[in-house]
Amino acid sequence: MEHMVHSMHEIIDVLLPFIVATSELVGISFLFIAYMRYFAEYVLYTFKRKYYPINLRLMRSFITTLNFLMAAEILNSIAIHEISELYVLIGIVVIRVALSLLLHKELDHEEHKEREYKERHKKKEAAKAAAAAEAEAQAKAKAEAEAQAKAKEMAQAYKEKIKG
Repeated sequence: MEHMVHSMHEIIDVLLPFIVATSELVGISFLFIAYMRYFAEYVLYTFKRKYYPINLRLMRSFITTLNFLMAAEILNSIAIHEISELYVLIGIVVIRVALSLLLHKELDHEEHKEREYKERHKKKEAAKAAAAAEAEAQAKAKAEAEAQAKAKEMAQAYKEKIKG
């Protein structure tokens, strides 16, 4: 039994650095790919003169990356051999948790700003649509009035022609 526990410990010591490095690499790769994608979309939207919520998307990506990095640090805690390593790990985790909480708070604020922007944009679009409908109704009324005036004029001309 003791030999089995020792073998498991050796397996963990061999695999753990690979798993931790993979988790860190996945997190950083995710952030890099997201950054490149969102930057390209931001440039395209800028040329189209449309609003693009790049802050929200980057913050969400950063939070996901932090989660991968925190998972790697927690996995690292399995292989701690000295108390000083534990203190460093605790410090790193505390900093990352604090950063994650701050990002969540900022994310809530940015989402609120985006909702307000969308509501203002919808109101503007509704006002434009109402103005366009009003202009169309006025143009239609004007065309009808002109058509009635033309019909009266033609009727008057016809009456004069019959009399004369």
